[in-house]
Parts: sequence; C-alpha cells; structure tokens
Amino acid sequence: MDRLTEIELILKEKNYKLTFSRREILKCFLDEEKHLKAEDIYYTVKKEGISLPTVYRNIEVLKNNDIISEISINGDRFFELKTFSRKRVHFHFKCKNCNKIKEYFDTDLVVNLIDIKNEIEKRYDNQVENIDIVFEGTCKECEDK
Repeated sequence: MDRLTEIELILKEKNYKLTFSRREILKCFLDEEKHLKAEDIYYTVKKEGISLPTVYRNIEVLKNNDIISEISINGDRFFELKTFSRKRVHFHFKCKNCNKIKEYFDTDLVVNLIDIKNEIEKRYDNQVENIDIVFEGTCKECEDK
C-alpha cells in the first residue's frame, strides 16, 4: 500500500476525504520530505488551480489529523510530514544565512530530552504532548564560504 492510500484511510476513519487538493498538497510532502511553508506548497500546487486559502484550510485538516506537524521558527510556520516519520522526536537547526532547516535525530540526545520531559511532567504536574526545539546559527556550508 502506498503512502497516499494509507493517508486516505486515516482521513476516511476521521470522516474526511482525500480530495484532489489534499492529494496535491500531500504530494509536496511525499515527494520532497522536507519542511515547507504554506506559500511553498501554494507555488507548487497553484498550477493545478488550488488557491492559497485552500492550501491553508487543508494544512489545518492534515495537521489536526496528525498527518503533518507544524514548527514555528522566528514567526514562520513550517510543516513536515508526521505520519510516516520514524523520528518522532528530533531537533531542528535553522541556518541564519541560507535559511535551510536541518533535522537531527540522535538517540542519546533524545533520551536526555525525554528525561527532561518526564521531570517537567513530574515537577510541574503537566502533561507534555509535543516538544519543538529549534537551534539557530550558521551551518557548516555557510561557515566554509
């Protein structure tokens, strides 16, 4: 079963359809598997007659159904595919020069982060449901220039 079919089943379970617009938007994530702004998605799908408001509405549907996730960096909203991610907890790094976003998944660091999350839950009696960590600086490629 391909990924779009699996997503279609997830949506169907929650009484949503895999509409033409949703299919085209999801292709952006499946083809590139990177962090995308709504505007990036729009520039890809507008040739199919999909408007920017339609992109935003569908992003919300996909986000609310745990198919994509959102990360905010300096006020910009980026989205990434969540459903098939093997790296549920990972760190982001944004280069302040080239604006690339990189992901890092390091088991030792994730274990440390989970320990911190557990301590926060215990100490403050909160239930942590999501963790977003973004490091910002200069990537190696920009430093070497």
